[in-house]
Amino acid sequence: MTRVATYASALLFCCFGYNGTVAGQTDNRFQCESILEVEYTGIKAENGQSTWNPGPPTVYFRITKILKGPPLSRNIPIRYDLDDSRQRYPMDWRFDESSLPKIGSKWILFIPEAVPESGRFVTFHGPVGRVECTPAEIELVNKKICETLVSSHERAADWDSWDRNIDQFLQSLFEKEKIFSHGPRYRVTVAYTITENGKVENVRLIAESESERFNQVVLQLVNSLTDESLIQLIQFPVGSKTEVVEKQTSFTNHLWYDNIDDHV
Repeated sequence: MTRVATYASALLFCCFGYNGTVAGQTDNRFQCESILEVEYTGIKAENGQSTWNPGPPTVYFRITKILKGPPLSRNIPIRYDLDDSRQRYPMDWRFDESSLPKIGSKWILFIPEAVPESGRFVTFHGPVGRVECTPAEIELVNKKICETLVSSHERAADWDSWDRNIDQFLQSLFEKEKIFSHGPRYRVTVAYTITENGKVENVRLIAESESERFNQVVLQLVNSLTDESLIQLIQFPVGSKTEVVEKQTSFTNHLWYDNIDDHV
């Protein structure tokens, strides 16, 4: 039995497959309201001095990418805690600037609430919420965000819900990435096969855009649906006896031009 479904979605990148761990309170970081890719720009001196009493300094990072959460001011003030206890520092405590990052270094910040406390943001358990930005860490963050989106969908009870779940998942990731959000309008249609055991096969373009990069990113996106973390999303509806679904998906980088196509 074969079923054909067609719907329009949007372009995005999604990274999968990294099994990294961080010592301590690891996975709770990804529940933070805001996750940012940033560059360290410097320290805020108070009264012309470089020591603070009795607590940590305010430092500044420049946001280079919002991985999760609402829009924030590009230059973000952070309370630079040196431990995860949020304890009150002794009155004779003095800050050592050697503890600060190097100017221009890249970091990922995990911020529990995207609202400043006393004019500055607080990272998740202090240093736990400040991680050096590496390709592996970016991949891990993207994977965890993807898993969160997938977990919000229960296994589909019918085919309409199945189509809608996949579309909402793709749309959510598009809103996060905003890839090709400016410039020429592109549109691509991809055909592919989904099997009852959760495999995505025979991915091919049946309508290309003028941008080769756009075309390749779309193919990468559809092929990424084979990741094990997405099995719940693409699993056929409960009780289905369908063995194969032939699906066509159209991708556009400017959603205000196109609404979701009618299902066929």
